[in-house]
Amino acid sequence: MASSMDGTIRLYDQRMVNKGVAVQTYEGHVNSNFRIKFGVDPSERFLISGGTDCYTRIWSIKSGQLLSENKFSNTVPSVVCWSAVE
Repeated sequence: MASSMDGTIRLYDQRMVNKGVAVQTYEGHVNSNFRIKFGVDPSERFLISGGTDCYTRIWSIKSGQLLSENKFSNTVPSVVCWSAVE
């Protein structure tokens, strides 16, 4: 996975990285001058990220569907992570 200054996050397959083709694209953030911070849950089913629009978003990694979009504060998220659940 790689984040971009245009507000997207892209999933790449190592077997196709030379072609520069993303397997999946996750869109929705407004971004201007920061690299988007993102994290993947331990089961590798969900992607969470925060952008300069101060929103935190969660996508399904497999489908690319945006599952949640929330503004928890008026500051840009500097770190995103998943808590470990037993």
